[in-house]
Parts: sequence; C-alpha cells; structure tokens
Amino acid sequence: MSDVRKHCRRAGCLESCPTGAIICTEFDSVYVQPDVCNGCGPPGLDKTYALPYAPAMKTITATAFRRRLYKLLDEVAVTSEPVQISGRRANAVLVSEADWRALEETVYLSSIPGMADSIREGMATPVEECVEELDW
Repeated sequence: MSDVRKHCRRAGCLESCPTGAIICTEFDSVYVQPDVCNGCGPPGLDKTYALPYAPAMKTITATAFRRRLYKLLDEVAVTSEPVQISGRRANAVLVSEADWRALEETVYLSSIPGMADSIREGMATPVEECVEELDW
C-alpha cells in the first residue's frame, strides 16, 4: 500500500452531486460538506464518504457486508482499497492482509529514531552513488 494520498483525477461524485455538497479542497482532495449533503447515495450500500485528511473510503452497512463478505475480501485484496463497515454500535475497516502488514511495518520503521531522515536521504541519493562493491 502506498503512503501517498490517493485522489481522484476527475471525481465523478464531484461532478454528479445534485446539492453541490462535494467540493475539491485546496489540497486537491474531495470533501463532503455534511451540512449540505442530503445523503442521496445508494441507501446503505457502497456509499462513499470523503474526509479532508484521508482518501475516500467505500462504506457499507454491516448487513450488506455479511451478504458480500467473500466478494469484499477479494475486492480489498486486489484493489488495496479499504472498506468501512458501518454498524449500529460501532464501525470497522476491512483491509487486505498485505496492506495491514505494510501499515504495521510503516509504524515500526517510523518508531526507530532517525529512520525517516535516513529514508529521505537515501531517496535523494542518485543511484550511481549507491553502487559499490560488497565485501561478502
């Protein structure tokens, strides 16, 4: 899973929103204005919410999740797009195992002092400067 925020190049929801509740922010992310939104998306199924601090996430009800469990497992494994499951008492997010392990690795590496700076420095180094003989 990429750590780069994903944004729609041409957000269909932005163009088709009948109330104008969906806007594009100064950071090129899509945001739903809750005070303007009338919630006209498909009732309880595949409704997409966009937050200013995160990529849009497909949201389905717990009932719809139970009906589509195996299809959703395949979908998140192939697309690496999480799915929010909305219940009456709580919500949850379904992510693929590969994405979960990538998130765990990112958290671990971020916990090592100086690691982020070391990675940035390595990314800025030209490949020609990285090639050297190894003493194996």
